[in-house]
Amino acid sequence: MSNDWQRLSPWAIVFFAFRGLKHIANLYPAFIGVFITAQHFDLGWGAIALYTFYAFVVLVLGASLYYLNFFYIQQGDKFLIRSGILQKDRLELPFARIQNITVKEPFYFRPLGLVILNMDSAGSAQKEVGIAALSLAKAATIKDTIEQYNAARSSEAEMSDTTANTETDKVDPSTKTLLITRSNADIVLHGITHNRAWLLLAFMAPFFEQIQTLLFHVIEAIGFDFATWISNKSVFVITMLFIVSAFFVFFVMSLLSVLGSILSLYDFKLYAGKNVYQRNSGLLNKHEIQVKKSRVQALRYVQNWMDRIVGRLVLILEPFNASSGQPAASIMQKILVPSINDTEFDGLAKHVYPTFALQKDTFKPISKYYLVRKLYMVVLPLFAATAAVAIVSKQYELLVFTPLVFLLMPLFYCRWRRYGWMQCDDYLVVRSGFIGVEYFVFPRYKVQQVKVYQSIFLKRKKLASVQFVLASRAAFIPFMGEQDAHALANNTLYEVEVSGRSWM
Repeated sequence: MSNDWQRLSPWAIVFFAFRGLKHIANLYPAFIGVFITAQHFDLGWGAIALYTFYAFVVLVLGASLYYLNFFYIQQGDKFLIRSGILQKDRLELPFARIQNITVKEPFYFRPLGLVILNMDSAGSAQKEVGIAALSLAKAATIKDTIEQYNAARSSEAEMSDTTANTETDKVDPSTKTLLITRSNADIVLHGITHNRAWLLLAFMAPFFEQIQTLLFHVIEAIGFDFATWISNKSVFVITMLFIVSAFFVFFVMSLLSVLGSILSLYDFKLYAGKNVYQRNSGLLNKHEIQVKKSRVQALRYVQNWMDRIVGRLVLILEPFNASSGQPAASIMQKILVPSINDTEFDGLAKHVYPTFALQKDTFKPISKYYLVRKLYMVVLPLFAATAAVAIVSKQYELLVFTPLVFLLMPLFYCRWRRYGWMQCDDYLVVRSGFIGVEYFVFPRYKVQQVKVYQSIFLKRKKLASVQFVLASRAAFIPFMGEQDAHALANNTLYEVEVSGRSWM
């Protein structure tokens, strides 16, 4: 690479503009206030459109200035980045600290053959390096250079530990094995069973009144008097109309979820290299996500109630989370394998953790005291509170409904049935869930902290709760036997101490 500071392609302005738009979108509650204020003062859509145009001009101008002040250079085994408009930043990123490389091909770069190269380094969650508008060949060259450098360092470390293992030097670090693919039918099924489109309704909630007004205006414009029509209908017809409308909304939300699943997971492929896992997917935006094997902290088996009906599940490889205050996905992309069956899960789990085998019938349950505690700490206080409100307000007819709070107990029972734990060689598995089920699998040497909780009431019952804190998340086992809790905690700490293996 050239020894001179390099500027990005002018097309990077588009990337910076979209990134700025994403930051602005995070402030959407403020825009709701602006929209309501504009409606209150009756500024009209023309004024809103004009201000939107001004904001667009400012966005493009800011993206252009950022592009003019962005430079990068590769010096030996490190990257240097200069950026910033008013506040100048200079970032130095050694290859040795790069933990993850992601190649993205957004839809606006695909016709141009350009990509975005993102590099994450240990301890730099807030300073992810993104080099936009690179040619695919140039991005591949940079990526291969970094991978070969880190592979050489790993080989040197192995040779320093032992001279007997000489075959590792003969392995090509760029060689990757295809582990699994997903068909279009699998991706559509994942979109149906994991419907996240309902979040769109929560986003649109502040605008429901405006949407309702707009719909009534449209109905009136076509000459249909909805109020008169509905007033002449029976309760049965109105009920059926409500049910059909609910099914229609559910159908539309499912279509949106399937569309989102196709856009993000189309042409899904999972590869395994010598030191990394790599996921390729995407329809409009092509994503290539790499995670070092050493950074994988845990493996999750996730099966919601719809997955249980169709016999599918989702496997998630959870990487190191560099910031405990943020979700792992915002710092390091998780590797998610959608809509697989138990056999496929066993094969992938064996590749990640060779000596692990999920034996669902060997889990130890938690104590039934969990149900007793929920009865006395949740259900009975809620029953007393609702009864007291009915009596104080002299609405005695509400007392008929107060026993309904006891319907919470079957829900707590389902939760209790899902809790469990098991040990398999050096691995610990925590089971949880409600109607669905989740198995959280992690090597014990990856544990950062172990916390044993025991209140006065639990001590009397000879029970305790244990929490295992990893670099990705925490696993919690409540209301287990006191001896089991302390033995599990002590054995885990012993494994961490004597194994000498790095959690990264």
